[in-house]
Amino acid sequence: MSISALKQDIKSKKFRRLYLFYGPEEYLKKHYLQCIEDCLVDDSLKMLNRAVLEGKVDVTEISDNCETMPVFSDRRLVIVKNSGLFKRKDKQEDET
Repeated sequence: MSISALKQDIKSKKFRRLYLFYGPEEYLKKHYLQCIEDCLVDDSLKMLNRAVLEGKVDVTEISDNCETMPVFSDRRLVIVKNSGLFKRKDKQEDET
């Protein structure tokens, strides 16, 4: 998916089920995550409809949060940060 497609999703407020942000541009990742969050989660219900999982998390925990129904809203936002789930293994790790 290109950055222009992401911008179009935000502009039209028609979001996909999953976005994977990666790369060295921390500012852009934070910016677009905040744009999505502002569109999807009402400030008064943020504590109920937003979950942030950071660091090493179990896939079951992610799944459970994704399956939790939103409260007084159409959508629930689950953010997984720095989980290592999509981290590429180095060749040295494979050899040892």
